[in-house]
Amino acid sequence: MLVNPELKQRVSKLFKIMKYRFFIFCLLIFSISVDAQENDYFIKNKNDKKIIDEQLNPDQEILVQINTDKKPDQIFKQIKKEFAVEFFIVKNIAPKYGFYNLREKNNLKNVDPLIVLRNHPDIISAQYDRPVEFRDTIPNDPRYDEQWHYPHIGLPNVWDVSTGGWTANGDEIVVAVLDSGFDINHEDLQGNIWVNQKEAMGVAGEDDDGNGLIDDLHGWNFVTESNELLPFGSTGHGTSSAGIVGAKGNNGIGVAGVNWDVKLMLIVVKNVSEIVAGFYYALEQRELYNNTNGAEGAFIVATNGSFGIPNRFCDEEPAWGGVYDLLGQQGVLSAAATVNENWDVDQVGDLPTSCESEFLISVTSIDPEDEKVERAAFGATSVDLAAPGFKTLSPSVNIDYNPEFGGNSTACPHVAGTIALLYSMPCPELADLATSDPPAAALLLRDAILQNTIPVPSLRGKTVTEGRLDAYESMKHIHSWCIGTAEDRAADQVKEVYQGRRGMVRLYPNPSSEWITVDFAALEFEKAVTFRVFNVLGQEMVVPVEGLTFPFEKQQIYIDVTDWSSGVYVLNILDNSQKISLPFMKL
Repeated sequence: MLVNPELKQRVSKLFKIMKYRFFIFCLLIFSISVDAQENDYFIKNKNDKKIIDEQLNPDQEILVQINTDKKPDQIFKQIKKEFAVEFFIVKNIAPKYGFYNLREKNNLKNVDPLIVLRNHPDIISAQYDRPVEFRDTIPNDPRYDEQWHYPHIGLPNVWDVSTGGWTANGDEIVVAVLDSGFDINHEDLQGNIWVNQKEAMGVAGEDDDGNGLIDDLHGWNFVTESNELLPFGSTGHGTSSAGIVGAKGNNGIGVAGVNWDVKLMLIVVKNVSEIVAGFYYALEQRELYNNTNGAEGAFIVATNGSFGIPNRFCDEEPAWGGVYDLLGQQGVLSAAATVNENWDVDQVGDLPTSCESEFLISVTSIDPEDEKVERAAFGATSVDLAAPGFKTLSPSVNIDYNPEFGGNSTACPHVAGTIALLYSMPCPELADLATSDPPAAALLLRDAILQNTIPVPSLRGKTVTEGRLDAYESMKHIHSWCIGTAEDRAADQVKEVYQGRRGMVRLYPNPSSEWITVDFAALEFEKAVTFRVFNVLGQEMVVPVEGLTFPFEKQQIYIDVTDWSSGVYVLNILDNSQKISLPFMKL
């Protein structure tokens, strides 16, 4: 039979193409098989996780950091071959940096898994994952249960993060309390009274710090021009105010303050001239601290003034009213109590409530039911917010406690104390700002307090914010600022971006060939946000990660897309009420 040479050539060529395609097909199947084997050490879906959970020891989850130049599968295969123990990745902790949570199974030789992991050259660290012991949010002070006012402003949730004392950079936080007198020997103030180090290390009877005041060890009495801080006949007013700011907490004695740890600079005043002198004393101490990089002076962040003059406007007392801006320029916010009368101070005046400094926070009072205290002044433009001021419990004179301490004098130190407490948050950026740009830090704290009050119907139309102090919501504002980008901060909407809703903030880089970083928003701390990724065929990719929000930690996850096929993917963020989707490109 004759065969057309041209046809024979075409058939031969077609056969070669078919052989080549069959080879490619086999290679592809082999690659998929190999890839599947290489990923046998990852939990791929919920069903896999359920099966493996039944086989693994649930109490032996191990946190490891792996050399990012190596693939985890290769390491675990080598370990299985040498030691007959298998490890599975159950959670990506920070895969970009090599952190994973593992579980073991089939430990046939009964080897110590930590020793095996720690001795592998490509495993940087290995340790059992375990719960931490959180700092007690409730102090052990025996009469704390009588202090209704602290839970009312959300303090236990803040104490979970910090109980005061120092900034993230180690600056010792000081509040200057101006009042009628202080019992510095009170058992619940010990350890929290400010000490002028130059005077403490100097010679008694001499002006060791050169400020013209001899032995101003803990502050100064501008009434008697002495260092006697508890004048004869003094009531417990000043001691109680100082105790709200910073009675020593968790010491098994008496009560707690807003700050368990803080330093109280004590300044005794009576007349306007002494008040002016007292404020300038505090101003000089903070200015000295700023100018000497902390070598001298005191890191005063707030002043407390539970006093005033009714029926007077700020422009009638310029020497007093002008000091708040000066303090603010050095980084000091001032809390001031309005008058204990049911007056509209916008109309009748009050000093210092009527002063318009942006570094002054004026305070009225509410009771446990969030009703404005009857004899508490108000003012839609002059009074900023309310704080607890009805039958609070605080230290008093003669090592006693006052269960009836009330009025705006009580409300005011709750605000001054909260300012100090917020400075102690674990946020180096805030600590840096406090020393590099003190007035900016002060205004950030002011916004955190005034922009995050809890609405109170009894204050509607009666204060600037129409709400009461909430330290926890204020802390969330600071958290959002600390984790936010420079652009977020410049837009002045960090709280709205990170805590005002749930969902996607940004995804980058897009497109990407290796890692995708996702910044996300969450309404509350320690609430998981679920992430799911799908390709264009609707197939779900393996993303063994959940987004958890912890105070002052980045709200961020990383997704490794290195081994994914090129193309378009969709990332979904899910919670109980919504789904937010965002496409991205894998190169």
